[in-house]
Amino acid sequence: MAEPPSTLMLDECFRAEDDRFLDLLKQFHRYAFLRSFADRWAADTRTWSRAQVVGYLQTDLNLPGHEVLVKRLFKHHEAEQDWEILPHFLVAFDRLVRRKRMKRYRYDSQSHRSWTEEALYAKPNKTVVDELGENNNNCANRSFVSKPTSALANNLKQLTNQRRR
Repeated sequence: MAEPPSTLMLDECFRAEDDRFLDLLKQFHRYAFLRSFADRWAADTRTWSRAQVVGYLQTDLNLPGHEVLVKRLFKHHEAEQDWEILPHFLVAFDRLVRRKRMKRYRYDSQSHRSWTEEALYAKPNKTVVDELGENNNNCANRSFVSKPTSALANNLKQLTNQRRR
């Protein structure tokens, strides 16, 4: 993996509202730096900064080390009840899980009947990197059934219904 650019360069691009900011940010993977930078970015109320959050969420979020950045930005905007940014997080989080519709064949030996079940299956996230720089996924060969439940989605529905009244 190539060395990331200087943190001073990223700070300068962020301060000067430079268009290269997101491209530079994606090159950083150090947890400690991204954690501290997430707090600064979340506290910034400039229109440009908020637009960069939306732009960041529209890219692939499967960058190693960026989990802390995404989580801290999300937690900040959720606590602030920022209903302009939160829908972008929902869309980005929905894109993170790659689901596949699969058929499963079942057979009951007691009744000698067979049937087909269909469900959405998701592969586990393999982008999380441990301190050694390796993917650490203990359950890489198992599939999980996705369950589309979200308290945030319900809150957004309630807010939308309130605004319509």
